[in-house]
Amino acid sequence: MATPASATMPDRMPKKRVGWTLQRLPEPTPADHVGKLFAGRYMLLRKIGGGGMSTIYEAHDAALGVRVVVKIMRGVLPSDPVDRFRREAVVLARLSHEHIGRILDRQDPEDGPRFLVADYIDGLDLSLLRRRGPVPAVVVVRIGLQVSAALAYAHAEGVIHRDVKPSNIMLVRHHGGDVFAKVIDFGIAKLTRGSDLADGAPAGARRETRGDVVPGTAPYWSGREGPQRDVYALALSLAELLTGEDPDAAADLAREHIPPPLTMAITAALRAEITTMDALYAALREAEIQMPSEVEAERRRYVARVFGAPAVDKAPAAGKTAWFAGRYIVGAELGEGGMGRVQFAFDMVNRRPIALKTIRPRCAGMTHLEDRFRREGWALAAIEHPGVPILFESSAEPEPFFTMEIVDGVTLSAVLRQGKIEPLRALGLAIDLAGILHAAHDSGVIHRDVKPDNIVLGQGDRVRLLDFGACLLMPRFYQRHLMYPATPTAQRYATGELETVGTPGYTAPEILEMRGGVGPRSDIYSVCVVLYEMLTGRRYESPATGRALPIDRGEFPAALAPVADVLRRGTAREPSERPWSMADLVRVLEILRAGLLGAQRQRLLVLAAVAAVAATMAILGLVLHLVAGGPTVGELPAMSPPTSPRAADSTPPSTLGSTDECPADIVSPDVVAQSPAAPSGGPPVPVSNNAVQAGTVSDAPPLLTPASVRARLLTRRERLEKCGAPLLVVDLTITAGQPELTAVNGMSKGDHLHTCVRDALRGLAFSSRKAPQKFTVTLNPGPKVK
Repeated sequence: MATPASATMPDRMPKKRVGWTLQRLPEPTPADHVGKLFAGRYMLLRKIGGGGMSTIYEAHDAALGVRVVVKIMRGVLPSDPVDRFRREAVVLARLSHEHIGRILDRQDPEDGPRFLVADYIDGLDLSLLRRRGPVPAVVVVRIGLQVSAALAYAHAEGVIHRDVKPSNIMLVRHHGGDVFAKVIDFGIAKLTRGSDLADGAPAGARRETRGDVVPGTAPYWSGREGPQRDVYALALSLAELLTGEDPDAAADLAREHIPPPLTMAITAALRAEITTMDALYAALREAEIQMPSEVEAERRRYVARVFGAPAVDKAPAAGKTAWFAGRYIVGAELGEGGMGRVQFAFDMVNRRPIALKTIRPRCAGMTHLEDRFRREGWALAAIEHPGVPILFESSAEPEPFFTMEIVDGVTLSAVLRQGKIEPLRALGLAIDLAGILHAAHDSGVIHRDVKPDNIVLGQGDRVRLLDFGACLLMPRFYQRHLMYPATPTAQRYATGELETVGTPGYTAPEILEMRGGVGPRSDIYSVCVVLYEMLTGRRYESPATGRALPIDRGEFPAALAPVADVLRRGTAREPSERPWSMADLVRVLEILRAGLLGAQRQRLLVLAAVAAVAATMAILGLVLHLVAGGPTVGELPAMSPPTSPRAADSTPPSTLGSTDECPADIVSPDVVAQSPAAPSGGPPVPVSNNAVQAGTVSDAPPLLTPASVRARLLTRRERLEKCGAPLLVVDLTITAGQPELTAVNGMSKGDHLHTCVRDALRGLAFSSRKAPQKFTVTLNPGPKVK
């Protein structure tokens, strides 16, 4: 649980809650302890990190007189984060390896804040190192050897890290001037069965992380579990360092500066040909042995340059000035577009890494492009949402530029190159993306270039939206802050009036064709196109032909059929046919996701019930066999037919061959009638109440199914349309053919939508048995799709 010395940016939380969202908002920011004595021993010097569960401080240990890191948990948290805290404490306290961060103290009281104290690591995490460009192979192989040795030791102790990535590996200042790495952050580590570390650990420390989202950071986790998960993540991290590019398991490592043995080792680990950390260590050791002898000096020079004096960092690189505006040390290129470029830089005034965006030289001096560049900075400053990068500074001297926070993560396009995304996760990402755009629209900003390349997924699948360079500022934007001087009319230039912006295949047709009507619904089109690609793994429009295929329900599983209707409406060519606002789209997607979650939980309950019944029957059979000495349940002897009415009364009731398990149709032993078909003088045939009334058992009403209930409800389509909801999730109980409405879209009695649907279904009857049946049915009450 050690952290880098470099400061991280605090998340900017929205000022108000949005009433329609079903997403759980983060807890309030905890009290700031900077400058205070904590736990009577630790003087907290500065905040250096934090997240939804904890805040991390650099501190001075008054007892030992050394620098430490104090991680303080938030006051009120559910059980799962507390379990993670306990598990991390157990792991770090009992693991002892020179390349794993060490814990010094831990407090886990019933009342009062929980906290951990760990070594302060003076170094850089590898994600910062990668931004400077490709790391030399001789450095990467040494880092790989040290980290694989540490993780092999952890695996032998029964600990799987599960979140190996460059930002959780520190390059530490070493007195010998060589490479020295440490693995940090065991917050979601897993203790395997039989691990000695689990003995004596709190119950919460032995429990795995819960939730419907796979823990860890995309794309460093894969479908593998156990040690293979860490092997894959470490290999992908090493590949990222070697290439200096976004992590991509399919990237070609056959490059001039990467030795072939190292390429073979990393590729084999990514392809699951290497499955243990010991085997990966052996492959990396073989690659290092085959390197020339003079590489040791190169490795030391690189480390000295990374941790050297500022004069070394200020040296010009490839003919470019290393300093900008007298305060920023410029590093590697982070991205480049048609108008601007983004570089990694270090702010010497505020002592923090930042992203520096400037106009490309060929665009300098063009007034309309400089105005457009300025408006991008205005948009970032106006939107109050943690999914948008924080704007730090903007200026026109020495040239137009602005600085913003660095967004860590992987682009959605890189994730999609590995295949389609699981439906629950895809809907969650789309909901978060739409939430960001809803905040932008509230501020009067239309993005107009939403695409996977501009969407970054951070830790825990946190969605961030980048590149507002093509944004359009609506009149609502300029109508804010009316007490202050208005924006000059000349600077309110609308990009779409003079040139085409956006990306074909993702940007709405009205933008690409410059035919007017640009607004919030233009971004709705892009969100639906991105969601379609996440669910199917295919582009909505073919890059070769530029044409889109019709969205068919058959492309999706039955549980996702309603999504096809939503996507078809959201990608309509005319903006007026799309959902009215981003809030409407989010509401519909959340209903769909809630329905999928409910169906998933129902399947799990059914499986658990079946397993419980099977186990009970097996135990009952064993008891009968051992205690009574008779046959087991599966071996009951056949019974002879009764020879008298009294004997017939004593036999178990018959179901006359019916497979229906409805309790209302089980024959009662008190109801016995002489069947007309029975031979004269033969034993009476027992029949059910229903059979007596209807004449034969085949006349009993059939069991209802979700499909038949849905079809019956849609006979009231016209009435349901008047309720104004684009999608309905209806919970109802049907007893003896009479439906009772329980909830609509999660809302119970008293809600106006519940009342409207109840009135629309009034008088509707079903052919049902007496036993109550519960159904959850998803309806699209809109007009039938032709």
